[in-house]
Formats: sequence, structure tokens, C-alpha cells
Amino acid sequence: MTVMTEYTIQSSLKVNGRFYEMEHSPAQTDRSYIEGAIEWTLNGKRILEKKHWDLVDQLWASPLHAVETVIDKGSAEGCFPDQPLRFRFVRAHENLSITVEDDLHVVPFNAAAWSLTVGAITIFENLLRLVPTMQHCLQYVAFAAQLQNTRDRP
Repeated sequence: MTVMTEYTIQSSLKVNGRFYEMEHSPAQTDRSYIEGAIEWTLNGKRILEKKHWDLVDQLWASPLHAVETVIDKGSAEGCFPDQPLRFRFVRAHENLSITVEDDLHVVPFNAAAWSLTVGAITIFENLLRLVPTMQHCLQYVAFAAQLQNTRDRP
């Protein structure tokens, strides 16, 4: 039996206290400190939203590294880069328990990993176009693609 998984994942940038879709974002005054948010919904469950904003490149790097750690060790936890928010990923068979702050979501592991890697590749490519000096984004595109190749597409 195949279970269909629906997801949306996107990123917005925060400029002067307001969120904008990346392609409609006004110019950043400090291009080395770009704030933003991940908006991630999986099977109707809102996992991350704008209230979880932070440094957008580091914000995306954290769950990517967590997926890698979950693949190797079964669980991972960490904090948002500049916010006092904790997250935890725990794999149980084919599912992934994701806790952000006090919100717990149980979702299919492959769908979670796949959607994060798809979103990460998009955001890091867009950040590189926006700020060509953010060369570390190239490494994260390659890292996300590598993680993607280890997962079955949901």
C-alpha cells in the first residue's frame, strides 16, 4: 500500500520586521545577516512557521544536519541559531517525531527528509543568487542533494 504525502515548504525573508517571499524581498542592508523563516507543512501538520524565524541560512542548515544525524544515530536535537528555541527529531521505524518548542508532530520519515532537502536546495540556490558572496550555500546545495539521494522519494 502506498501512502501519499503532501507537503509545502518554502522560505521567506524578514526585512525591517516584515516577511517577504524571496523573489519579492526588498534589498538587504546587511547581506551577511539575512533573517528569514521556513514555512513547512507536512500532511496538513504545520511544523515550522514564521514565528520560528532566525538567520535563514543557518536555520536551513540545522534541520539538514539533524536529518543526517537521524539517519546515522536515530535522533538529533539542537537549537535555532539566534533564538532560544529547541528542536528534536526522533526516528521510530518509518516515522519521524519532530518537536519544535513544545509542539510534537509525527510524520513519515522519508517525506520529512525529502521535503527538507527539496526546500533546502531551493533556498540555498536562491540565497546564492541574492548574495553571491555566500559561497557556503554551494556546500549546502551539495549536502542536501547527497541526503536526497539516500532517501526514497515519498
